[in-house]
Amino acid sequence: MEILERLRLVHSSEQTVLVVDDDEVCLLMMHSLLRQIGDGICVKTFVNPIEGLEWAQRHVADLVVIDCVMPDMDGIAFLRAIKDLPDYALVPTLMVTVATERSIRYEALDAGVTDFLQKPIDVYECFARCRNLLTLRLKYRGMG
Repeated sequence: MEILERLRLVHSSEQTVLVVDDDEVCLLMMHSLLRQIGDGICVKTFVNPIEGLEWAQRHVADLVVIDCVMPDMDGIAFLRAIKDLPDYALVPTLMVTVATERSIRYEALDAGVTDFLQKPIDVYECFARCRNLLTLRLKYRGMG
């Protein structure tokens, strides 16, 4: 984890990351990885997108990481629903996907996704993208 240690960013205030993925192994990996970004990172994980959306209706996350393909509600439908919530319009979102089709990516972009991660997840890339999006969110919150 030496490489991740160089990327580590210590935040002075708590930030929350909402992770929704129907694969429990991916959830555990994301939880572990995100906790290493810095002090004060709170990670909320949901295997069921509907439960994740219900949580988001009562709480505001600083970053949303969503799997693209899930039962009950896919990542794009989840993204549209969360972006309709008033406090989520400017929250960065990261979609994790195996899809390489441009049409799926374009649909996610139209729904408001900020960035993508390709599966299988590259740990360094995931760590850096999440850290960067959390840093931007922290700066944005400081302006408000």
